[in-house]
Amino acid sequence: MYDTLARRTAEQVHAAYVQRVEAARSDARLTEEHRRRLLAFAYVTTRDRLKTLAAEHTAEVDAERLRLQQSVFGHPADPDALRSALSSATTTIQTREQAEQALRRSSRTNDDVGALAVFNIAAEHGWTSVTKDYLAKRPDAAAADAALRAHERAGADVNEKLFGPLKFPSLPPELSKHRNHLEQLASEAGEPSPGSPFLPIASR
Repeated sequence: MYDTLARRTAEQVHAAYVQRVEAARSDARLTEEHRRRLLAFAYVTTRDRLKTLAAEHTAEVDAERLRLQQSVFGHPADPDALRSALSSATTTIQTREQAEQALRRSSRTNDDVGALAVFNIAAEHGWTSVTKDYLAKRPDAAAADAALRAHERAGADVNEKLFGPLKFPSLPPELSKHRNHLEQLASEAGEPSPGSPFLPIASR
């Protein structure tokens, strides 16, 4: 999983949602109609808040992925030199053997930019013998590559996708027959008083 501020906030939003649902169910003073309105208000405001948090989470995750990719495959000190080396290497390297030879030549001539260009091409083609050779001689690049791979593995967490806190909450059974007009019910709940458990978490 990706640990972002948005995800941590979503955990709090889910916990608050459970409290809001229980508060509506346990208040004996409420009519069933008013209870449904409060439940709809809790659900709709939580759902909408989670939509926003999911977008913030995705943006943070994507930004971190790009940062890691640039640290592995980029050359911030001289991007133009890397672009030129990539253009040249792309036309001359067509096989794994050619990539291995080009990497040896770059290492022999202390051509770090040329070696990085070969590494980029090898990674795109899946020539692992070449990428492993490149990383084995460059500890900083290897650490960056390991961080990128860890980041990518975190995105493959099935449990997080199915049950993570950024998923929408469960619809209360009391609203199962009203799912087509939840927004209307929520708007009829009235404005909660300050400090009310029915206020969205960010508004208390």
